[in-house]
Amino acid sequence: EAARAALDGAGEVAIRKLRDEITAATSTEAGFQLKWVLPMIGELKALYDSQPVGQDLTKALADGLSVLFSAYDKDAARDCLQLRLAGTQPALKGLGHEYIQCLAAQVAAAYQAAEEEGGEAPPAGSDALVDEIAGFYTSCGRESDAVDLLLETSQLDRLPSFMDGKNHTRACQYLLRCASYLPPPDDTKAVETAFECYMKGESFCSACAVAMRLGSVERVARCFETCTDATVRHQMALQIGWENHCTEAVSEYLESLGTDNLMEAATNGRLTEFYRALAQDLDVVEGREPEDVFKAPLSGSTAARLDSARNMLAATVVNGLLNAGFCSDKHLVSGDEDSQEASNWIFRNKEHGKISATASLGLVMMWDIDGGLPQVDKYLYSKDSQVLAGALLAVGIINSGVRNECDPAIALLEGHLTDSTDRSVQSCAALGLGIAYCGTCHSAVKEMLLGRLNTEDTDAETLCLTALALGMVCIGTADDDVVQAILGIVMSGESRVADCPLAPFFVLGLGLTFLQQQNGVDAVYELSKAFPGELSRVTPVVLKACAYSGTGNVLAVQELLGMCVTHQTKLDEKQEGKDEGEEDKGDSPTSSSVYLAVVGIASIAGTEKVGAEMARRALDHLLQYGSVEARKAVPMALALLGPSDPDMNILDTLSRLSHDTSGEVAMNATLAMGLLGAGTNNARVAGILRNLSSYYGKDQAILFTVRLAQGLLHMGKGLLTLSPLSANGTLNSKRALGSLLAMSVLGLDLKGLLAGRFTHLLYLLVPALRPRMFMAVNEKLKPVPVPCRVGQAIDTAGQVGNPKTISGFQTHKAPVLLSAGDKAELAATDLYEAVSPFLEGVVIVKELEE
Repeated sequence: EAARAALDGAGEVAIRKLRDEITAATSTEAGFQLKWVLPMIGELKALYDSQPVGQDLTKALADGLSVLFSAYDKDAARDCLQLRLAGTQPALKGLGHEYIQCLAAQVAAAYQAAEEEGGEAPPAGSDALVDEIAGFYTSCGRESDAVDLLLETSQLDRLPSFMDGKNHTRACQYLLRCASYLPPPDDTKAVETAFECYMKGESFCSACAVAMRLGSVERVARCFETCTDATVRHQMALQIGWENHCTEAVSEYLESLGTDNLMEAATNGRLTEFYRALAQDLDVVEGREPEDVFKAPLSGSTAARLDSARNMLAATVVNGLLNAGFCSDKHLVSGDEDSQEASNWIFRNKEHGKISATASLGLVMMWDIDGGLPQVDKYLYSKDSQVLAGALLAVGIINSGVRNECDPAIALLEGHLTDSTDRSVQSCAALGLGIAYCGTCHSAVKEMLLGRLNTEDTDAETLCLTALALGMVCIGTADDDVVQAILGIVMSGESRVADCPLAPFFVLGLGLTFLQQQNGVDAVYELSKAFPGELSRVTPVVLKACAYSGTGNVLAVQELLGMCVTHQTKLDEKQEGKDEGEEDKGDSPTSSSVYLAVVGIASIAGTEKVGAEMARRALDHLLQYGSVEARKAVPMALALLGPSDPDMNILDTLSRLSHDTSGEVAMNATLAMGLLGAGTNNARVAGILRNLSSYYGKDQAILFTVRLAQGLLHMGKGLLTLSPLSANGTLNSKRALGSLLAMSVLGLDLKGLLAGRFTHLLYLLVPALRPRMFMAVNEKLKPVPVPCRVGQAIDTAGQVGNPKTISGFQTHKAPVLLSAGDKAELAATDLYEAVSPFLEGVVIVKELEE
């Protein structure tokens, strides 16, 4: 009646009544009432157009029509938005959910149209409307809708103005999940905005985690400067240590604060103490024998035996893996009485095996600088160059992830790196520095390695491993000095690198320098296509895989998949004789580049669930239709999708491939099973490997790989992990990614490298190792047995209210082990409060007052 009266010229009263009737209708009433008015919408719009612009009566009619057009399904002209801006703009709170959703969609469409070439600018007042809608969303617990709106209108930098101490957590959680699906540079901007929101909400531990994700020293410093609570600052330092983010710049800043406990926490000064406390609580302190895992299959057949040299080497390496970090075992760690026995165990190995045997002592003493260096010291004066090389590598392993104010790794390794003439000693000294200072960008270490790299008489093997060590030290920094030094060697036409079996590691050293740099690698990527020989095909693939590792970039994955398809097409054409007489132009993929492209696909997509699933399907297709080199790479790629996370579907595929007719595929699949179950003691993987030891009883190379896989499976007696993910999946460790990529490159020639004279390259995994635990401590860092629930983590991003964050949980007392995908939460929240929202590693808990 009001609409008809307005159309019949009843005047101002009818129009105002129409406006009030429409805007006052609740969602229940609106559908019934609007069905009578919608047929008149065209006539009412014509009435509005006939009114003078800017008058109160015209604005009143615009308010009513704006609500009407929100229910009009042919509103391509965005009339709802236009009329809203032309009216009096009443408060959104009483206008209903559907109307606000329509307004948000239309204002977002207006901004997107403006970004197109030749598009019109958004209507005047759109910015204020976006602020009003975003403010409404955040006030009623719909932070995800506010984030979506600000993303679509390119105004994400306004989000912190709507945040407070209650709603910022949900908004940031959703925003960080969105960042995985945004193109650069929007993804970085989203993470930076999350940091600002956390800072405004005074969630300093979460802000510090985001700052580490950005790799920003300035933001880490800002967290410490803004926070005034000493306990929270101590927790942030523990968090930095747990993520191994104590770069040289971060270390210098923490030293400038003049607080010893912060520096000790950030450099993992007490990591070995916490780790052994975990072992004591779980009653796994006693050293284990390699024979404990070299069991015969359950069917009753006898266990296969390696030849004496390989059997001794396998037992020594597996002994180190089993007792990693425990500072005690039954063979290598010597007391006053059994010193000679420990030495005999090492010298029972032959030739290159002595390097791995001596280095395994460093693995047993890992993280314990004070106790480990005296154990290794006597081997540093050995006249046997192989033992000396292993001792230098052991020094690097002991210092991996921990720091000492004396920097013993530099003091002990520098002289051997610069002065020694033995290539094994030189290469192991370089590798030891790379493992010890991985991710720190330590200037003194960088200069030492650059000096060795630029020395003219350096042999090819040392050159390759020195370049790899440089990449590990400066990982993800795009350091110009390192890049120029490596490029200078390649462009000088040095053929010794290209012909070396370790050449892929030389290229990987360059790639690790650009880890997760994305578009920052473009200039070097184009230059690498002009490299001489085989390097011109391998280097671009490695650079692309490293630069986008862990980012989930779909375009990078498609490019690498295209290389695999191109290679297969070339092979098919060659078999059909179509390209006889045609010369290779030098731009077609080779077998090595195809292998690395497949591994690169997994490294890019593996840290995000949807991407990992799509990558797994692509790898299944490569198994069926790909070339031999692509099939050889698939096992390693599958392991990269879930290290230390034995997914049953992937395990079934690897079990099938371990019986492949190709020995290379079988070896890679065997080692991949070890990486997939690393540190989990998974019974199914253990059973498969026991059966493989019997199946390949006469193949020494594959049987040796089976033994190494068994050692990886039981690594640290089940207390360690290789997973790069932490902080509830929001952080991705560059150290772990680099180590896993290095292991994948070994798969190019597993028989010649790992099962040959380069077994010690297995220790490239050391930077990825960390305990898979949650340990609660008080403010004096004494363990506290707080009750906690451990279960499978649930992604609650975008959900309103307070949904459950874990499912299928069990209640234990800290410390507890966390498997892949697990999450812990405190059970006694009325008695204790955790300082950090991430219950991983070492977390300070406060006892609440009654």
